Amino acid sequence: MVTNCLGLTLVIESLEAAGAHEAAQLVRRTRADCEANSFVENTDNQCLPPLIIRGLNFASAMLRWTSSGMPRRTQAEIDERLAICQGCPHFVDNHCRVCGCPCVETNQLVNKLALATEACPLEKWK
Repeated sequence: MVTNCLGLTLVIESLEAAGAHEAAQLVRRTRADCEANSFVENTDNQCLPPLIIRGLNFASAMLRWTSSGMPRRTQAEIDERLAICQGCPHFVDNHCRVCGCPCVETNQLVNKLALATEACPLEKWK
């Protein structure tokens, strides 16, 4: 069994950068639970992070995106990043298993690739 707490660390850093210190403190407690093996992946290593982590990742992404003026990527940029994601072993069913975000080819709000403020949690693209 593998514990995956990387997504929470990214959320904490984003919240701190945005000045949301109380929210970051709450997420730190969740990360402590994660590190204590409260959140565990399946042994087949195909599952996404728990829903609470995905929700926190999404909220953090929306905070960064809206505070930056809602910049979007072009379709060419989305296609380029999607090709990188599709070649990654952590990409399953149009989602990243590290952060849990959907990564698809359309320029929609819930697509991490479309938001110009977002980056790959494994630093494969920025």
